[in-house]
Amino acid sequence: MRKFLLACGILSAIVYLAANIIVPTQWDAYNWISQTVSELSAIDAPTRSLWISLVTPYSILLIAFGAGVILSANHHRGLKIAGLLLIVDMAGIMGAHHHRSDDGVAGSACDCSPSTTAGFATGCAMKRLQIGTCFARIFNDSSTA
Repeated sequence: MRKFLLACGILSAIVYLAANIIVPTQWDAYNWISQTVSELSAIDAPTRSLWISLVTPYSILLIAFGAGVILSANHHRGLKIAGLLLIVDMAGIMGAHHHRSDDGVAGSACDCSPSTTAGFATGCAMKRLQIGTCFARIFNDSSTA
């Protein structure tokens, strides 16, 4: 089970890559050079439902991967924290993507700001990278012993 959960991390990267290739082709006005990926999921974007349908499995796979990281952590507290951050990060992003304001109007007070979501995701990603680097050192030390 642990190996399957860890393999979900690789599968999630494939799903996310596919979403970033497929979804922009469905919106003629989208320009990948001058627009951000988050615009594909904006409330008024014609690609929102397609983006969410592809990114939801991505998030679920990363949550499963986070669980795999936690199960693989043994006594490494930093790794458990990294797995937990991954789960929290993905659950938060899923909630933000599926959230729609009560009135359906972009920019209303109920909408989740893309910059807020991106800031939260970036903070969690940076912490995961930092902890992951520590894990790589631990893994290398234990595999050479």
